[in-house]
Amino acid sequence: MDAATLPRSAIAGLPELNLAVDLRRRFCDYIERVRARDRDRYEPLFHEFEAWCRDRDVRALPAMGDVAAQYLLHLAQTGDHTWADAVEGAAAITWAHRFYEVPFDDCAMRAVLEYFRELRDDAL
Repeated sequence: MDAATLPRSAIAGLPELNLAVDLRRRFCDYIERVRARDRDRYEPLFHEFEAWCRDRDVRALPAMGDVAAQYLLHLAQTGDHTWADAVEGAAAITWAHRFYEVPFDDCAMRAVLEYFRELRDDAL
């Protein structure tokens, strides 16, 4: 049994233990806020990737690395997206795989992002 599961009356006289319980609760609250923020940010972007995959009759989750890379190239080819959009798209794909705890090989996607970065740097 740890301090977080002890009855309040058992730890009332132990200020250090009270502090530890409070810090643990605050940390858990913080982690939940971060998860909610990430979900709000990346879920809509991942749904765009899912729709793109559905149109091509490929799986979005778990995605093959080359499929994710092709999606980023697609974003660049439309002309409506920026470097930052590609980075956000890659982050959303990675987030979804971590959120649903499925494996993902992002080597091809990273290579495309590096290629985009080089193009951007050359243009400056």
